Amino acid sequence: MNAVRLPQFRLGIIGGCLSHQDGMPLSTLYHRQLAARLKNEYGIKLTVHITRAFDRPYAERLETLLAEHPVDAVLLHMRSAAARKSNLLVRHTVNSEARYYLHPFLFRQHQVGWHQVQQQGFAGHWPLLRRSVQLVTAKQHHEPRPGVKVGRFRVNDLNRVIGHALGLAHWALRDEMALLDDVIAAARARQLPLLLMGPTLAQDSSLLPRMANLLNRHLRIVAEREGLPFVPLNALQDAAGQSLFLPDGTHMSVHGHRYVADQVWPLLAPLAHTIVTRPSPHPQPPHHAH
Repeated sequence: MNAVRLPQFRLGIIGGCLSHQDGMPLSTLYHRQLAARLKNEYGIKLTVHITRAFDRPYAERLETLLAEHPVDAVLLHMRSAAARKSNLLVRHTVNSEARYYLHPFLFRQHQVGWHQVQQQGFAGHWPLLRRSVQLVTAKQHHEPRPGVKVGRFRVNDLNRVIGHALGLAHWALRDEMALLDDVIAAARARQLPLLLMGPTLAQDSSLLPRMANLLNRHLRIVAEREGLPFVPLNALQDAAGQSLFLPDGTHMSVHGHRYVADQVWPLLAPLAHTIVTRPSPHPQPPHHAH
């Protein structure tokens, strides 16, 4: 007997490590949980295509995604990149060497264009510090992040505090919003449904939740203005009191992925159902028996 062929909903994801997190069983990733629910409750097969070129602007990543895979909708996860862009000293890693630069837009905050500077390898900017670094492994996600301290404060926190005091947090948010405007325009030009998902409240730094909340506020305004579905991820624990994060404070736990799936589900499920049940734009002519 032939198996029943389920209607397919193809979702493109532009985001970060949350979508392909190393060290997590595949079935626990949030989009795998969404796939299981769509199949069980709607009889729809969810196929996910993920673009991972994190150093590229969102609109460029969308172009890459569409060049490789046809999709019915796109989920854009606005990560916590704005937090890194708000530091006074910013880090650029080349092979196994971390290079630290004075923020390239510190004295020209009226401009945006972080990705252009990053893609050019900070050409024209001189590193103030260099140090060797090792690639973080999935095993280290289960350990508290090490950090150099000055008195009671971590160096990373001091770096962010000074950057925020100099206005770089607001600059970083403007830069993120410019990137968001570009990808919204690109999706709209293709009549491609776009869902926005906000950053998680990562705990690696005491300022990261604050930056995430600021970004979520901006995202809600844009989503309402543009008529886009928006999913904020604004919790630290689930309803049972389980932490959504692994001990490193950045990557999500199994409970965190379940939480993300629960937040995305009410918006994704009806969209998938609408798309797979809409009439074909190229209906077949009726067949007449002879």
